[in-house]
Formats: sequence, structure tokens, C-alpha cells
Amino acid sequence: PPHDAVAVLLGTAPAPSDRAASGGSDAQRLDLILLQARIESRRFELLEWRPHERNPIFYANIMAFGLDSLLGPSLATPSGLRALRGRLLAIPTVCREAQRNLKNPPELWVRRAIELVQMTRDFVAGLLPRMLANLNLTLDPKLQDEVNHLREDAQRALEEFGGWLSHELLPRSKGDWALPPGRLQARLRATELLDVPVEILQERAEFEHREARHHLEVLARRLTGITSASRAVAEAQHLIEEDHPRPEELTHTVEMAIDRAYEQAGAQGLLTVPAQRPQLVEMPAYRFGYLQLSLPAPLEADRTAQLLLDPVDPSWKDKKRVSDHLRMLNRTQILLSVAREVMPGSFARQQAHQATAATLSPLRQRTRSFALLEGWAGYAEELVALGAASATAASSPGGAGSGNERLQLLARRQQLLRLGRLIVALRLHAPPSGSPPASARLEQAEDFFTAQCYLDEYAARREVERATYDPLYGSAALGRLQLLQLRADYQAEHRDDFSLRAIHDALLAQGALPVVALRQLLLRHRGPSIRPAPEPS
Repeated sequence: PPHDAVAVLLGTAPAPSDRAASGGSDAQRLDLILLQARIESRRFELLEWRPHERNPIFYANIMAFGLDSLLGPSLATPSGLRALRGRLLAIPTVCREAQRNLKNPPELWVRRAIELVQMTRDFVAGLLPRMLANLNLTLDPKLQDEVNHLREDAQRALEEFGGWLSHELLPRSKGDWALPPGRLQARLRATELLDVPVEILQERAEFEHREARHHLEVLARRLTGITSASRAVAEAQHLIEEDHPRPEELTHTVEMAIDRAYEQAGAQGLLTVPAQRPQLVEMPAYRFGYLQLSLPAPLEADRTAQLLLDPVDPSWKDKKRVSDHLRMLNRTQILLSVAREVMPGSFARQQAHQATAATLSPLRQRTRSFALLEGWAGYAEELVALGAASATAASSPGGAGSGNERLQLLARRQQLLRLGRLIVALRLHAPPSGSPPASARLEQAEDFFTAQCYLDEYAARREVERATYDPLYGSAALGRLQLLQLRADYQAEHRDDFSLRAIHDALLAQGALPVVALRQLLLRHRGPSIRPAPEPS
């Protein structure tokens, strides 16, 4: 059987080799553990989860994200166009392999794959040729003609693949989407070195969810004066969305939010603030996301990080469309997005990692814990929302503090959703004995998202669908919970000299390691990364 990397890390099992255990340094031992965990994660993916046989979304995402990753400034270069040629050339092959490999996927996944393939087909048939026509390339005409012909071939392949999914695969798709008992625990242990039973994780997540929901409802009632929790939350969200800049003010509003985020991070001592800032640029027409960070890939040394802002298109004549777009870019959401994406969130983390990367081993440089990456972004939102609250509470009593409370309310809503995703993934894929059948668990999960997370029915259904084929999509909440526990334990060990800057600088300097590994590097005394929920008072 494979060695248990978590047991080795915690010292409850020997290392895979006597020589590594006795002669290797602590750094080498950690590398060995990370390598073992990565191997186990890949083994699980290929031999147990088997997406190439069970999940048509696997193939749809390969094609969609393969094209999307090329749609940047480099597309207008010879190397960018050659890369696009290679991806378009591969699409018919991917479609053929999918038809050859897929056996008996769940019906739910096939229906979602049909939608994704249709969206990719529409992009290849409609938007991509317009993008290529607008590049104003002075390149080899032969290369451009070849790309256009391959685009047509890719379009036909996607159309045929979509038809095959609808008419041949869907009628015979009866597979089970749930992981076998115990396998979600094993997968979290391999991918995130999870060191506690999933039962404790679920208990803690449900406790935190109840707390977040209580705080959200208190804030909503205070902002609106409405007694009903659901009505108060809806009205508070409406008030927040109505406070948005005009179209011509969007860029300046985001710039001001970035300035504020940098100033607050320095004044509150959250971390060592880097001198660099992402470049604020207009989001290209083919992207969607309102305000989104685009970081350079590891091999894109010359590319600058960009914060993409989705502007109001001057050609839009529908006033409701303009209003709906601006409501999503309200002033409070801009502040929270900047905290998440820029400072002290993902950009700050990337800059800290870049500053120390040369001191890390190649394996640690390339380790990417999704729970740490996404958990840090959510943790950063909370730092800003709650930090701003404590800084202004004394001077902004009552209604005068509503702007600050709005920031807290949006942060609580995001926290509620992310915790909800973790809870639903655990309930679907790691149910206790005696749980209802899979179909009933799906219905219960939808009800949970609508009643406990304040989502509408469509959004709730989409969340549950994703939970079936992506059991780890609650990792952002897992990472945040682990970071909060790490901070509490670090503070307990450094009572006399604790500071947020010290712990944040220390953990970000280690790379994007799983939090369980960070605990071994930063703490003197070992302990679980997730503690049981407090007993009811």
C-alpha cells in the first residue's frame, strides 16, 4: 500500500525509506512528503476517480480552458498564434478520445457537458473569428490561413461531439456520481494532507456556518430595520448594489480602492506590503468576471500581473443591462474584490512567494495547495472587513457605520456560501451511515443552499451539480478554517511578540503548501489543523 504522507508528516509513521528518515534534512523530509502526497493524489485521480472514463465534463473543460488560457495579449504574436493552432488542432482528437473512453457517466454530468460543449462551439464559431480578424497581424499569411481552417475543423468536431453526447451517451448514462465510502477522506488526505476525520471537519464547518449566518442576519436587520431574516438579507443586498459608481467613474473607483487597500494593509500591519501593484486594465470582450486578477504563469517571466475591470460597453442601449452590470460593481463589492484579488489577497500572496521562491526547493516552488490559495483569498477578505470594522467602530456608531457594516455583510455572505459548499460536498460524498439515498441527498442539498445560504433555486441547483463532479470545491472554506486555527496556535506560542505581519510574512514565505505542512514549519507544538466545534452553551 502507498505510504501515508500525513502520518509521516505528523511523526506517527516512519518515512518511506530509512535513509531519508535518518540522513535527510528537515527540508528534504518535507520534499519527500510533498512528493508522496502528489503521487498519491495523481494515483487516486487516474485509478479511482477516473474522469477520462466517467466524466464528459473533463473533456469539455480541457477544450474550453485550453482555448481560454491563450486569449491574452500574447495571442497577437507569432508564438501565440502557433499555440492557438496547436490547441485547435487537438480539439478533434480530444472529442474522439472522449467518445472512445467514456463508459457510463452520471446523467447529471452528461447534461452539464452538453451545455459546456455548446458554449465552446459558440465561442469557436462566433467570437474567435472576430477576435482573429481584429488582431491586425502582420504575420505569415499561410499561418493565419491554417489557423482559420483548423478553427472550422474544431467547430465541426465540437458540433459532432455535442450531438453524440445528446443522442448516444445521454440515453445510456446511469452511473453513480458519489464517491465510495471513505474515499473523500483519502482524497483530502492526499491533496491537502488533511489530518482530521471528515466528521470533525463537517462538525466544525456546520458550526462556523451557523455563526456566519447569525452574524449576517444581525447585520442585515441592523441595516434595514426589517425583522424577517430572509427579507432583511435581500433588502440589504439591494441597498449595497444600488450604491455604485457611474460608468465613467469605474476606473477611478477601483484605483481608489487599491490605494485604500495598500494603505490599510500597511497601517494595520497585516503583512509586509510589496511596492508592486497589478496593472489595472480594461477586461477584454471575450472575458467575464467584473473584477478579476490575471497573474502571470510560472514561465511568463516578462508578463505583468493585471487586474481586469469589466467596463460598461458604450454600445449597450438597454438601460437595465447597464444598471445590472453596475450593480455587480457596487462600491462595497469593489472594496471586497480588491481585498480578495489584490491586497492582502492573491496578488500580495504571489508577490511574497516570488520574493522567496529562490530559497525554496523546486518541489516546494511547484506545490499548489488549492485550499491554501483559495483559503488565503477568503481569509484576506475577512481581514479587511473585520479590520475595517474594529478601526472605525468607535468613531462610527449606529447608522454612520453603515458603509463598514455593508463590507462586513458582503464578506459574511461570501463566507456563508463557501462554508455551504464544503458542507454540501461532505454531505454528498461522505454521508454518515443511515443517510438517505443519493437522489434525496441532492434535493436536501438544494434546499440547504436556498434556505441556509440565501441562493435562488437556479444558483442552488448549479452549486449542487458542481458538488457532484468536484468534491473538493469546498476547499476554499477548508483552507480558511485551517488558516484561522494556525493563526490562533501561532499566537498562543508567541504571546509576547505576536503580530499579524509576523505570521503572515512567515507563512507566505513558505510557498503555497498545504496548511498542515505550514503548521510543521511554523509551530513548535503539533496539533490538529481543525479543532472540534465548541460544545453548545
